[in-house]
Amino acid sequence: MTKPKKDSFKNLSNFCDEDFEDPWENTESADSLATATERYTHKELLATGGMKEIYKVYDTKMKRFIAMARLIPDSDEELAEVFLKEAALTASLEHPNIISVYDFGINENLDPFFTMELKVGESLDEIIDEEKADLNELLEIFVKVCDAISYAHSNNVIHLDLKPDNIQVGKYGEVQVCDWGISRNIEKEQKQNHTVNGTPGYMAPEQSVKGEILDFSTDIFALGALLYSILTADRPIEGGVNTILNTTVNKDILFPIERFPEKNIPKSLDAVVRKAMEKHKNDRYSSVSALKNDVQKYLTGRSTSAENAGFLKELKLLIKRNKQVCTVSFIAIAAIVIGTLISFQEIQKSKKATENALNELSATHNELITSREQEKALYNQKEQALNMYIAANDERQKMYNQLLDQELKHALDLMVYPLYFSSPKLSVEKSFNILQSQHKQNKKSRVIRNLLALNLFVSQKFSEFLNYENTKYDILAEIAEKFDAKPKTPLGILNETNFVILIHEINALPPEYDNIKHEVIERSICYMVDVRQPIFTSTEVVRELLKSWNPDWDPSQMEYDKDKLILRLKGKKLTKIAAWAGHSSSLCFLRFLKVDTLDIRGTSIPNLGHIDGLDINKVDIRNTPVSNLHPHGATRGIKEVILSKGQFAGKENLHVPQSVKLIYK
Repeated sequence: MTKPKKDSFKNLSNFCDEDFEDPWENTESADSLATATERYTHKELLATGGMKEIYKVYDTKMKRFIAMARLIPDSDEELAEVFLKEAALTASLEHPNIISVYDFGINENLDPFFTMELKVGESLDEIIDEEKADLNELLEIFVKVCDAISYAHSNNVIHLDLKPDNIQVGKYGEVQVCDWGISRNIEKEQKQNHTVNGTPGYMAPEQSVKGEILDFSTDIFALGALLYSILTADRPIEGGVNTILNTTVNKDILFPIERFPEKNIPKSLDAVVRKAMEKHKNDRYSSVSALKNDVQKYLTGRSTSAENAGFLKELKLLIKRNKQVCTVSFIAIAAIVIGTLISFQEIQKSKKATENALNELSATHNELITSREQEKALYNQKEQALNMYIAANDERQKMYNQLLDQELKHALDLMVYPLYFSSPKLSVEKSFNILQSQHKQNKKSRVIRNLLALNLFVSQKFSEFLNYENTKYDILAEIAEKFDAKPKTPLGILNETNFVILIHEINALPPEYDNIKHEVIERSICYMVDVRQPIFTSTEVVRELLKSWNPDWDPSQMEYDKDKLILRLKGKKLTKIAAWAGHSSSLCFLRFLKVDTLDIRGTSIPNLGHIDGLDINKVDIRNTPVSNLHPHGATRGIKEVILSKGQFAGKENLHVPQSVKLIYK
């Protein structure tokens, strides 16, 4: 597919006129708009969708990391219009639970892009799968999603792709609805559904058939499907695309309690799901607010409108909400009844004696009550004062602990993927300053000492490292003593020869210290590269890095032709050239060498996700377990792939762009 010319974007400018000032009317030229993307650096691919790629980038103007959505290169003009429509529509929605758009433009390749806030956290889909929250916490998230969609509806916008994967939950509980790519403004656009677009299982019946009218109730159905997933940790309908669409339109959906009777799903919430997911629009909730109100009623212990609760159910909920009051009332009534029966029996024995006794008892009782009430009031005053003091002291201690925990967590985050590997030198410096401050206040914390020791060893400050004893890195003390005596370059680091020896000696530690090797070696190499600049291309460093993750592999099976830029790796015991763990960058270990052709024949590399981050033109994967040629965009820049004849059983596993040449040998 050829790249679109400049003229082909004229209608995109017309589209943007509706919601934004025309950038071409300013004094800056079209070229200056294209070069505006140079303000965004340190690009890191986060995800790839149907028409766009999402990157983490650094905004040099605003001095912060943000997210950038870029249209996939070589896309046709129609997709470009859809892409810019998403940017314009999302930017027009200003709500705390809707992702914020900062900027949009056209890059140097004439591909449109827009930037938005970068949220560090998890999707609702991940939270449900990993069971990280209880039902009430998930329902609170759902209420915030309802707030966002209710706001969008007030602006005549329908989302049309609500699902757990499009709900982002931040570290501190913030909730945002993302991916407004197929949303519509039903006041400005056609309401009729000309194409079936969305996520099967979460699409309403009218969205699953061409020619039907789409409106606010379409999103209400999707919210019901979202609540279905929250209650069951599963999709509302299972099967292939055609099966799901057919069930949505023509068959009855098995609702939560029917499908999962063992999960103890609340009947009131099952009723909410049923009403929201009715096949006929008029039978669903009249608005998102009505759906949200029912969920909030459940959270506050009240019956939902969807369940049509009877008197007994309402009574049970009333007692549950006022459990303490009801208990006290019952005890009081029981005491009165028992006292009355006893008094009646005594009256039957002797009326006169009982009257005298009752009079005396009444006088004594009144005195006792008065005395006890005075004593109780005094006691309550003392107890209230003591509780206020304890609460205030606890609050102060809680706030102090929270400050320490947040600061320490930030220091820990700086030493793990992805923050550390984006700027090793800067991450080490920031983390070390925080940890030193923490250490002064809590010298007994082994966690802080561990992180300080790791920082100092990675940055080659060996003499300072030796001052921290009783850490998980004590095994490195002997190595630190040896290399503390080695000369340093003006940059304060070892020369390349001594650095290779250092990495080799770390790799020589016994197998029980593999975790320490993994934590230290790649970080040390990244720090060395970041400080030294430009990147060195030592094959010995790469051999040691591969050896760390493949301890049974013979490093002599690596051959590198520096002139032809050909890298040959051999051996069935080579299983990893990248690792996905908290102490790894998840990028290919070979990125420290300049490689044009990568030959991994006969190795046990399982998939091409292992070469993510490697800029190569040709790869030879004969006699390997690789079964998919295009996982997660890792092979995007490859021009040639060499395969064995019959290596794949069928073409369904190829998944490779037409620009890639397949060579069978």
